[in-house]
Amino acid sequence: MSVLDHTDLDYDPQLLGRITSDFVKIADVLLEAAHELRQRKMTDFPIFIFSEMPTKIGTPFFKPNEKGLEYWHVAASSVEEFLARQIIVHEALDTFKSVYKQAAEQACLLVINDKVNHFVFLPFPAEE
Repeated sequence: MSVLDHTDLDYDPQLLGRITSDFVKIADVLLEAAHELRQRKMTDFPIFIFSEMPTKIGTPFFKPNEKGLEYWHVAASSVEEFLARQIIVHEALDTFKSVYKQAAEQACLLVINDKVNHFVFLPFPAEE
């Protein structure tokens, strides 16, 4: 699994559209969850899993048809769980953290489907 720079979205436009269309529906909830995880010192690096099928990674958050989601099962996790499960290897941790810190105002998503298994960073919508 690779850590992508948040500007290097090499997915096909349809897949990126599916990711972003569901992301914007729950972005405010994800932002609040990320804030809570950090504030409670559970992790400095929250990760949200967007998968087409239920996954055993993280804590389930939403399923398709909840909150208007069309495509994705969403779970909340952390870099610590990813290290424990060896999804991120210790040798790649510094690289992951440096990419993540560049994306401080963005959500870290692990997108899992039959085409990709990659990290994506999407900006939270600006508050009005």
